[in-house]
Amino acid sequence: MNLNIGKVIYELRKKAKVTQEQLANAVGVSVPAVSKWENNTSYPDITLLPAIARYFNTSIDELMSYDMTLSTEEIDVFIKKCQSMLQTQPFEMIVKECESYLHQYPNSLELKLNIGSLYMMSFSFLTEESDFLEMMNKAIALFEEAATSSDIKVQEQAHFLLASLYGMTEDEKKAEEVLLKIPKSELNRDDLLIPIYIRQKRYDEAKKMIQTNIMRALQSITLYLSNYENLAIKEDNLELAEKLLLIQPELVNLFDLERELGLGYALEAANFYARLKNKEKTLSFLGMLVDKLSSTEKKGKSEFFNLLDLHESAAASQLPILLLRSLDMDRCYDFIKEDNTFKVLVHRLERLKPHD
Repeated sequence: MNLNIGKVIYELRKKAKVTQEQLANAVGVSVPAVSKWENNTSYPDITLLPAIARYFNTSIDELMSYDMTLSTEEIDVFIKKCQSMLQTQPFEMIVKECESYLHQYPNSLELKLNIGSLYMMSFSFLTEESDFLEMMNKAIALFEEAATSSDIKVQEQAHFLLASLYGMTEDEKKAEEVLLKIPKSELNRDDLLIPIYIRQKRYDEAKKMIQTNIMRALQSITLYLSNYENLAIKEDNLELAEKLLLIQPELVNLFDLERELGLGYALEAANFYARLKNKEKTLSFLGMLVDKLSSTEKKGKSEFFNLLDLHESAAASQLPILLLRSLDMDRCYDFIKEDNTFKVLVHRLERLKPHD
């Protein structure tokens, strides 16, 4: 484990608003010595630790394990770095990097929430069930710790993600328990903040808030439509299920979200028609899906959401592998596996797989 005492001293000195010279004079060393501590090029002599601790009105234990709070911005930088590594590095290296960072900041529950979310992203990269279960358990452990946070936002996100993972393990009771811990509120402060910002001519803030809320509403509507469609199928109301399915592309086109939501709709439609044994429509939507994956055209952002960071998933390059696996393992596609069009689509997907 790295010794961060230099960074600890720097943080304590800044918090106390004292200079390196003042600290140096107080503990009887030179200014360059303090500078070297803070740059981690050398450590204070062990005999100086009591004096340094007294100067900052803290204990030696706290000095050695001072809980430096990571900012949200610092966490974002680290997570984005790991997300970019997903495309080029073995996932074992990313896990090692994350665990090292967790050792440095063991009390940062926001960091644990974000690393747990990163581990969830890794699920699509794992081909062995044992690896999948290992990463799921790591994510669950991190979310369970994050759920103890006093920060309501961190706590609620952790509960929500825990419910998702408990659902994947078919522990529906635990999933329900954590979801019921999240307070249900019908109030959204943005409803009143937006007109205030407009009156104050804070137009960019108002616009970003509007865009964020519309996007959240669309994501919720899409999720509810999918769940309603699934329920209709279970009740053998296929006519209603198809109507619900066909609403989704209307939303995609209406808000120009082909880049963000188009792939998901094509896959859901292919699965739906495969379960109905509708060969023509199943192959049509699979073809649409492969065409989208093959396209090199870079589509711009929707003008409705130009202020939002709607970046494509770091796992996007793995979609051909995931789709091939789904086509191979999902029995609903068995009825078209001997079809020449299906074989051509599989061949195209094989060519789209990322090369090591």
